[in-house]
Amino acid sequence: MQCKQWKAFKVGVQQVREFYGVMAAAGAAGGYFVTSGVYTDDAKEFAQGLNLELVDGKKLKLMLAAVEKTESLPFVTPEKPLVTAPSPLATPSCPRCGAEMKIWSASRGE
Repeated sequence: MQCKQWKAFKVGVQQVREFYGVMAAAGAAGGYFVTSGVYTDDAKEFAQGLNLELVDGKKLKLMLAAVEKTESLPFVTPEKPLVTAPSPLATPSCPRCGAEMKIWSASRGE
């Protein structure tokens, strides 16, 4: 995966070729090149016949809308927000009494 900020709205063939080269070097079976903008005709032509899917802004918006309509995440509803895992840096609390837990190391054994 590679993330870049583009100042141009159109993604050209050079960027798609570079991405495909990285895929080939890494031995990837396929890839997705996603942009919020559009692709040039040359970029689209280059990707034809390759196991490389170009996702432009319009297609990305449709994909996101489709996910929002499905029940693929039944635990996320307006009434029940997504539950996130506690931060690994947060001090855990006792599930029984709620007191802050302390880390102890055994002096012997495992």
